[in-house]
Amino acid sequence: MGARAGSPGKAMAASGFTLVEVMVVLALLALLAGLAAPNLLRLYEGFERATERGRILDQVAGLGERAMLEGVGLVLLGSDPTDDGELPGRFSHYRKTRPDVPEGWWVVVAPPLVVHANGVCLGAVVELGEGERQVAGGEIVELRAPHCRMEGR
Repeated sequence: MGARAGSPGKAMAASGFTLVEVMVVLALLALLAGLAAPNLLRLYEGFERATERGRILDQVAGLGERAMLEGVGLVLLGSDPTDDGELPGRFSHYRKTRPDVPEGWWVVVAPPLVVHANGVCLGAVVELGEGERQVAGGEIVELRAPHCRMEGR
């Protein structure tokens, strides 16, 4: 006759994990998550910054096409609303425009970028950045006439 389950002569095999083993695995996972989370946050912020930068530069690059479609000359000023963008008399009838920048970003255009109604631009230097301008400085992009081709410095 065979031994019955639970009989005193036969030892039962334990299956599964002990509580200590589960706690050690959870502690290791928490440690790894704690080390990875700041890097993932910085990675996300870097992607967000690059997206905003690209969006601003796309606005600048599209001014020639916009001027042709609207049939009017445009003058791109910086993002500072206190800058009234004094223009020489021959450009006084051109429409002034400012880049649409997210909060915390700034754009400086020197001299103001003039784009004729036919899409030809006179060239300018655009500086853009995030945070305080005096502290952070910014990226400088040169727009070369006649097509406003962008060249980084």
